[in-house]
Amino acid sequence: MKKRTLLSRLIGSAILGLIFLFSGISCNALSENQKRFKAFNGVEFEYSVLLPIDYQSSKAYRTVIAFAGMEPEKDLAEWSETHLWKNHQNYQSIIIVPEVPLGKEHWISHPIHHALNDFIKHIHENYRVKDQKVHFMGYKDGCIPAQTYITMLDRNPASLILFSSQYWEHYDKATFDGLAKVNIPVKIYYSDSDNTSIFESKKVLQELQKRNVKVSLDSSNDPMNTLDRLFK
Repeated sequence: MKKRTLLSRLIGSAILGLIFLFSGISCNALSENQKRFKAFNGVEFEYSVLLPIDYQSSKAYRTVIAFAGMEPEKDLAEWSETHLWKNHQNYQSIIIVPEVPLGKEHWISHPIHHALNDFIKHIHENYRVKDQKVHFMGYKDGCIPAQTYITMLDRNPASLILFSSQYWEHYDKATFDGLAKVNIPVKIYYSDSDNTSIFESKKVLQELQKRNVKVSLDSSNDPMNTLDRLFK
């Protein structure tokens, strides 16, 4: 009887151990589209890769780094995959959606800046990037890393696309000059209900036009439909 009781306890302990083991694995597991990259300086990125339905690894595609948050608790990266980029399979583009780096309070720091360049190098090494240039896109708070790092890249970017950015208050002459020096198209979109964004964006439009930047300013009350127009 004692032997049976002991055996039952051992079996029960083993089962519990397996449950905890596999629950831990499932918690840390990445989804089908998610990947992880550790930069040379230890900064780690979790990111999703959204591919067209007829993706061919031998073909070069327009490649977009799409930021959707500034801080972990407000990061809309996962939401953006199923909403903003809902129709990504119809786009002849590779969409890279990075989350706020693991363990970091926000996107902005010198280590993250250098790590982001390493991350983009990693993307170039693993995918055929059209014209060897990535597009930067920001959605709401994701505009902050997009606008901050667009002038700090080791490789020349292709364009800057911003939805509902309110990150213009720190822009001075030197900042506008730096963006103009990159010499890329800038597309700015705002919601008709966002009076602050409209006002700031119109001032930005004037500043960039004075510097001969190819810039456009349009309303977009449905960003998903706007992305359809841009990328289909």
